Amino acid sequence: MTRVGYLGPRGTFAEEALLTQPDLAAGEAVPFRDVPHVITAVEQGEVDLGLVPIENSIEGSINVTLVKGKRKYLCSITGHAAAGMKGTLVVT
Repeated sequence: MTRVGYLGPRGTFAEEALLTQPDLAAGEAVPFRDVPHVITAVEQGEVDLGLVPIENSIEGSINVTLVKGKRKYLCSITGHAAAGMKGTLVVT
């Protein structure tokens, strides 16, 4: 069974995105506390794949996903999934 690491905890948009992908949803979902832990788990073989956000509505681009310090991760992007909330912005 494929082990898929993602930015947890359970119930996050990352898990929601994971569950929209049938091949990933069929595997074992493993939550991690932050993006570096997900990517390190992939690099070290603790999980087979990792799903991390590259953008969110608060910060825009998630820099820690794109660059880890001054070195590149030893993994690559193989796909993408969109997940998000629907809401209303109320301004007074």
